Amino acid sequence: MAGPLGGEPLGVNACPRGASCVARIAMDDSGLLAALERAERAIGRIERSLAARTHQVQGREQELRSKVREAVAELDQLIRSAGEANG
Repeated sequence: MAGPLGGEPLGVNACPRGASCVARIAMDDSGLLAALERAERAIGRIERSLAARTHQVQGREQELRSKVREAVAELDQLIRSAGEANG
């Protein structure tokens, strides 16, 4: 029979029949491994989603830059035309 746990005020004995109770509560790794695999698959889905979104954003950004370049070129032409008309 195991002795009481040290430091316990009432001498509680956590393993009344000996230290074998520790072996009975050993954690099964399969549940933990399954949870880790699910988490890794979720992270993969998130990464793929972010990559797709980044690609879409980059496409929109390039389209916007092109429109801005066209607008600036048009403004430059208007400024030149106004300068020639006044000059």
